[in-house]
Amino acid sequence: GMVRHVNIIKAKKRPLKVSYLREIIGISPVFFIDNFDENDLIKISNIDYYDVAWCTPVGVMGILHACKKVGIFLSKAIAIGHNDAKVSLYWDGFKQLFRGRIGIDWIRVFQGLRIPWIWMYERRYLSGVDLIHVQTKLEKKRMLCILKKNTKTKIILASNGINKSLKEVEPRIKKNNRILFMTHLTGVRGKEAEWFLLNVWPDVLISNVNAELLVVGLPPRKGSKLNDLIHSSVKICGFVDDLTTLMRVVDILVVPTLHGTGWVNRLSDGLVAGLPIVASPESLATINNIDIGVNAF
Repeated sequence: GMVRHVNIIKAKKRPLKVSYLREIIGISPVFFIDNFDENDLIKISNIDYYDVAWCTPVGVMGILHACKKVGIFLSKAIAIGHNDAKVSLYWDGFKQLFRGRIGIDWIRVFQGLRIPWIWMYERRYLSGVDLIHVQTKLEKKRMLCILKKNTKTKIILASNGINKSLKEVEPRIKKNNRILFMTHLTGVRGKEAEWFLLNVWPDVLISNVNAELLVVGLPPRKGSKLNDLIHSSVKICGFVDDLTTLMRVVDILVVPTLHGTGWVNRLSDGLVAGLPIVASPESLATINNIDIGVNAF
């Protein structure tokens, strides 16, 4: 009911080599969407002039840059919802290569090599906006590090909401020997799960032969190595509609993720439900007001 205009502006595809060349010579980063037809942009030139243009993800800021080139100004101010600085995302992924859990990932190698260019672009476009919304204190710190002495841009910290229904999870008295692992068994998360199943889960079974691992999320693809690691003690649940019921029948939540960017919803869900959690320090660092070593280990 609050939507006043809907306009679909099509972006033309560029050859990937051209996009990387534009990034190297200082025109725009690869993840910016800015290749629009001028006639499409004119469609939105007659709509209302707004106080704020809100862009998320950050790549769609490219439409504002494209509009300015043809003399179209949509708003007085620009705000962006930023999950995390691109420099942080790329650096975080690059560091994972040296921790022995995901193996060689050439995408992350390539992203790591691009960090100097991405830092230059990020400082430029962040300095050109009026407001940045972040979810964690760590994200705010990273943004301030990139912005340096910029005083125009304001950073607002507002965390994700919580799933209040999880407060209804009653304290577990009877042990079920079930461990909950919420993750997608594809991509880099799949590689993290592979590390967990190879190096951690066998030790858990030695300590407790009745232990059962419930894995919630996107199942592994056909031909994935993970399929060979799934046996009777590991149950692939896929997606579930009712987390509250699920969390009532588990004893512990494990979050062995390596990334320390964004807001890790799996952690906040477990905290709201009152589950004991075993997590990596990287993921714990994303949750506000957790004192690692005091509130969590």
